Formats: sequence, C-alpha cells, structure tokens
Amino acid sequence: MSPQDRGRPPPENEKRRPGQEAADLKNGTWNASQYRPASLGRQATLGREYLAALRMTRFADLAPLVAAGVSWETIATAAPALARIRVSKGITFEPDDDGGSAFIVPVRVESPITPETFDAATAVRDGAIIDLVAFHPLHPDRWALRRDAAEWLGAIEPQYLAPDPVPVWRSPLSWLQAGCRGIVLLSRERISQYRVLSGLGEVVAEDLQHAVELRCIVERPWSAPPVTALRTEAHRHAA
Repeated sequence: MSPQDRGRPPPENEKRRPGQEAADLKNGTWNASQYRPASLGRQATLGREYLAALRMTRFADLAPLVAAGVSWETIATAAPALARIRVSKGITFEPDDDGGSAFIVPVRVESPITPETFDAATAVRDGAIIDLVAFHPLHPDRWALRRDAAEWLGAIEPQYLAPDPVPVWRSPLSWLQAGCRGIVLLSRERISQYRVLSGLGEVVAEDLQHAVELRCIVERPWSAPPVTALRTEAHRHAA
C-alpha cells in the first residue's frame, strides 16, 4: 500500500468476492449485514453487540489502524469496529458511552478447541463469534476480552504432513498488520497457552524476545503430584 493510499477507503471498482459487498462506499460505512453474527444461543449477544458497533463505524474512524500499517484488505476481512468501552480488572471490557475509544475485533473460530482449519481465511472472516477483543494502536500490547472465553485469535492450517511454521504474534495489532496470518495467544493462563502452542508443528515468534517468552511457555516444567500404588510388589505376590 503506497503512502498516498493510507487513510483512504478501498476504491469503488475494487474486486470483491460474490456476496461480500462489505462496505457502503457512498456513505463511507460498513454494510454490517454482510458479516455473519454469532451462532444462535448464548453467544448470539456478542454478535448483536459487535454488529451494532460496526454499523456506527465509518471509514474515517479506521485511520489509526491504517496509519499503524493495517491494509484495507485486512480491514475488510477482520472488520474492526470502533467503540467506547470500560475495562474491568484489565481482563474484560464492556461498552460504555463515557469510556475510552477502542477497536473491537470479533474472535471467530471454526472449532472451539483448536485454531486448525482447512480454510483459515474463511474461518477468520466467517467463523462463529466466541468473543470480542478490544485494543488501541497506541497501546498494542494491552487488550481486553468481552467474555474472557477466547484462547487465541486467528486460524491456521492443519498441523500434520509438514505444515508451514505458524506465526505467533504478540498482539491483535501485530496480527492485523500481518494480514491476519497466524495466531495471537489471548488467554492469560499458562496451561491454555501451553495447550495451544504444543499443538503447533513449528512456531515463528515476532522477535527474539518474544521467542524467549514462547519457549518459556512450552519448556516450563509443570508441577505434578507424586504417584504411589495401593498395593506394593510384595502384596501383589502374597495375594
């Protein structure tokens, strides 16, 4: 993307996938109805909340993301929404008209137990919403979840038959800057982080320091209880 294109909406003649007219270019807003909400049930509220914020988001509101290096193609895929929020205990957030500004990105998955999928791009764009992540480019390493339910952001190819190394990013902003490739660890629980990372064939960290941090997660020895037997060898033979 050239410097002169930064801060501009996609050109009106830009090719899009059939049925994916995501933007109302005349009014400079999203066609939010083109984005799949959460599945019916407990998570449906997340979809309604996200779509309400998306409908209020104009292209001009996305200038901070574009200035931070996020392409319009990625913006059309991830569809971030601008909202005002209040963060509770640094972990979860809720909408608040008097709160600070943040960008909201839906955490979409094909499966709730693994980031693996045969079509990562479709999972990121059309997967079921299980959570929302809020952040701001001015503080990329700080984010909050709506429900604290998501363990990762993004989707990857199946991890067998020598897959390509998986990029693991520090933050949602880094993930967006990379075109939604790879994943971000959203869970703050070490055991959850270990579970996700240990399922990957090979990991590419964001930088050397990040590589050290990820190695600590997968190499850290986990505490285990002592294991004893109800019956000793002598008791077994005596029986």
